[in-house]
Amino acid sequence: MNTTHTRFTSARWPIAGAALLVLCITGGACLFYSQQRRLILEDAEKELSAVADLKVHQIEQWRADRLADAGVVMESPLLVEAVARWLAQPDSEPIEYVLTRFRGIAQHKGYTNILLLDTNGAVRLALNSTCVEADHEGLALMSDASAARTPLMTDLHEPPGSAVPHLSVVAPLFRQQGGATVTVAAVMLVIDPSRFLYPLIQSWPMPGASAETLLVRREEGAVLFLNELRHRTGTAMRLAIPLSETNVPAVQAVLGHEGMFRGLDYRGVDVLSATRRIPGSPWFMVSKVDADEALAAWQQRAGLILGATFALLAATLACAGWLWQRTRRRHFQRLYVSESQRTRAEQAREELLRTLRDRNEEMENLLYVSSHDLRSPLVNIHGFSQRLGKAATELSSIIDSAVSLEALRDSALPVVRERIPASLGYITTSAAKMDSLISGLLKLSRLGRMPLTPVELDMNKLIASVIVNLTHQATQAHAAVSAGPLPPCAGDEAQISQVFTNLVDNAIKYGCGDRRLEIRITGRIENALAVYCVEDNGPGIARDHQEGVWGLFARLDPQGPVAGEGLGLTVVKRIVQRHCGRVWLESDQGRGSRFFVALPRQKRPEGIA
Repeated sequence: MNTTHTRFTSARWPIAGAALLVLCITGGACLFYSQQRRLILEDAEKELSAVADLKVHQIEQWRADRLADAGVVMESPLLVEAVARWLAQPDSEPIEYVLTRFRGIAQHKGYTNILLLDTNGAVRLALNSTCVEADHEGLALMSDASAARTPLMTDLHEPPGSAVPHLSVVAPLFRQQGGATVTVAAVMLVIDPSRFLYPLIQSWPMPGASAETLLVRREEGAVLFLNELRHRTGTAMRLAIPLSETNVPAVQAVLGHEGMFRGLDYRGVDVLSATRRIPGSPWFMVSKVDADEALAAWQQRAGLILGATFALLAATLACAGWLWQRTRRRHFQRLYVSESQRTRAEQAREELLRTLRDRNEEMENLLYVSSHDLRSPLVNIHGFSQRLGKAATELSSIIDSAVSLEALRDSALPVVRERIPASLGYITTSAAKMDSLISGLLKLSRLGRMPLTPVELDMNKLIASVIVNLTHQATQAHAAVSAGPLPPCAGDEAQISQVFTNLVDNAIKYGCGDRRLEIRITGRIENALAVYCVEDNGPGIARDHQEGVWGLFARLDPQGPVAGEGLGLTVVKRIVQRHCGRVWLESDQGRGSRFFVALPRQKRPEGIA
């Protein structure tokens, strides 16, 4: 009993060690994962805060410049005197001077119109004759501006008879009369925000697919969007969101929140945002970017972290499994010798071992093919690198021992023009081969991680799309591709399309040259499976080569004229197996090939494995 207990204890220690190592790897990966996410978020927040501060400063400066323009008008005694004279006794000379000044201001400062109003608010002069009516917001500011003796700016509004938002700057004009300062008139500078303010707000200092800046204000229990939006048109002064939707960054801004905020924008999309109040105005600034775009770099890093973690966990579990299997094998061998009555347990163990051997063999085949195919170009690189070293040594010796330029040239030219370029050519070719093999392995790795979205597929439409996409290749190969009525099946549309694209593309590439190539796709129902056949009249595949065509990097003629990685049929088999189907080949050399694909007719309730 003690001996048996000791044996079982010795069988458990690899599992305990592996479990501890798995916990350490998982914990370290989680810490690194969260740290990288935090760093990416901090970078995105810093960028958004910098953009928000920049925009606030630019808008502050823009408002100050507009008020400064109005201040220049107020402080112009000649203009004030001309306006007073013209209002008191209209004639041509003062009005021409006033119009000239108005035109100069509008041309150089970009105002759409300049209005001259008397003390009663009536428009007496308009630079733009198509709009001679003052807006109510500007008229309401006249008395405040006169009382404060300073120019004032209205909020964004829609003037009478126009659906285009405008702003106005009201500049009261004063003169001395009888020892007192009296108001003579007021000048209203009309601004079209689409000329400068909106482009200023919408510009973003860095390229981005979703980044934008919003100008908003609070109005009657809602937040009103003042500028045109990047992802929706016709929204300026029209789009409003109730203040009850506190998960919207614009709502948070008008409620007084300043800083970073994550929520849903006007599209309902998850965004990162920075909110600011614009001093001296009722406006608020929101700089935002879609969370998916801001975290795109983190998602790439997360994929690498997860991949590395899974690789480490897989290696750890494989080692632990190997140690555990070795210990268990020894234990059952002793039990078999000493306890003949446990035959059933022994048979079960053998069945388990057979299953494990099959899986280990599959893994070993993958590792063998990968290491064998990678080792060959690596050996070439190593060998020809040594040749380069020898050539360099020889060249150095030739230079040192040369007695004349002619002798140096005769001795060095074969090395420089023949041996060194030849070695470099072999090294470059081998490196390209390694890159192709590694790219193939990565492609298979990504295929295994891609999520499946099983739906009921109309195979007639899917195969028609495949044939259309391969029309150019078929035309060049003088091949006729056709399909009969096909039953539907269940599967991921993109991956099932890849299966038949690979099969038809292979048939086209390896078609026969002595007769017209014909490719036919048919289908039938067999119980719970839909079975499809891709048949061609090409050269066929020899019987002793048929099993090997499904292998990794398998090519019937690696040195032949058809380029490729040898992954097409491997990808086909992997995809079909993931869909709980099967694929097989029937071929007679010289009489064509038939590739069969069997797929489930209906989705399983738990989804396709």
